[in-house]
Amino acid sequence: MERLRQEMREVYAALRVDGRASLPARILQSRQMVLATLDRFAQEHPDCHPALLKARQHEVMAEHFEPIIFRHSPFFYEMGLRHAANWGTPVLSEEHVGAWLFERQAVINTARPEQQWITACQGYNPESPVHLWNIHGGFDIDHHCLGYTTLLRTGINGLLAHIEERLRQPCTAHQQANLEAMARSCRAVCRVAERFGERARAMLPDEQDAQAARFLALIADAAGRIPAEPPRTFYEGLAMLWFLREVTASLEAVGVSVLGHLDRLLIDLYRADLADGRLTEAEARDLLARWMLPTDVKFFIEENSWPETSTCLELGGCDAEGRVVWNELTRLIIEVHRDQRLLNPKLNCRYDRRSPQEYLDLISETLLAGHNHFALLNDEVLIPALMRDGKSLPDARLYVNGGCQETIAEGVEHSAG
Repeated sequence: MERLRQEMREVYAALRVDGRASLPARILQSRQMVLATLDRFAQEHPDCHPALLKARQHEVMAEHFEPIIFRHSPFFYEMGLRHAANWGTPVLSEEHVGAWLFERQAVINTARPEQQWITACQGYNPESPVHLWNIHGGFDIDHHCLGYTTLLRTGINGLLAHIEERLRQPCTAHQQANLEAMARSCRAVCRVAERFGERARAMLPDEQDAQAARFLALIADAAGRIPAEPPRTFYEGLAMLWFLREVTASLEAVGVSVLGHLDRLLIDLYRADLADGRLTEAEARDLLARWMLPTDVKFFIEENSWPETSTCLELGGCDAEGRVVWNELTRLIIEVHRDQRLLNPKLNCRYDRRSPQEYLDLISETLLAGHNHFALLNDEVLIPALMRDGKSLPDARLYVNGGCQETIAEGVEHSAG
């Protein structure tokens, strides 16, 4: 773990906002290549539909980024296209290539007649009795959560099949453009994963460290198969969740604040791996430690006076059918988080009156030991509140919490923070 920590520190030191001048040449060149290619495309296609322009942005980023692989981690996600201490939002966007279209609002506004209404609504006028003000310009660029439950069940190929089915039905011109853009962007995400696999395979022949070689082999085998297809193992499930969160934040320039409801999403894969002898509990603990480490390192947490990272992990609560979520994976996650002395990801622990005493005792013991990194969320309050706000019961039961613990129905809304 210490070798991985040091390796990450060195890479992210070069990706700090104040370290821009020392960016590795290949990273700087890839950023410049992406931006120059996009600028040229926009100039040559002034009438391109905004959704298709965004899809083109994703495709260019997928082909021109330089994959960064940490030799002592089996996880792949770092595109080098945003600064280290960034969870996706286009703040300080000169360091975030994914914010290219966000920074060119004029390109979008010409094709969106509703923009005048948005601008009028968000204009703050203290003399007016009615006004709406939003610091993010009408739409929130933070507090988002991907539909991890669906993605882990169908993979991105499942989304592509759904899009293709919709394209066979009658569409307006705008619907057609949006659907085509969705499909192209989904394929771009898969291409990003493929390129990590290509880089790992290129690194493998020269790798002398046994652990690093094993991790490179895992990446070479998994990257590209996921996230296109559902994960087959506990390792692939972890890899897919972290990849989707980080790569979406890089490509889309929105804050993806949630890593997923981990003990609900991955318990079946974990149990299957143990039963088939593919994994031991000790190996699972090691994977979880390496999976949870990056945020604290990326945000230089030990020297940060306000260590906010907008990175949340959901535990406990219930599933879509209302069954209590408390299992051996819940325990492992909390114990590894404590043993590694992590601040992040923030542990958002859901509970209700049915929660097992063993679960509540584990949280209490961890708090009393000084590891105070929990948000405790009462399902008996939050699920009815979500339903009063119009959510279905299954969606309400799958709620998660964003960067500042905003309640979000996973995959179908964001919290308009």
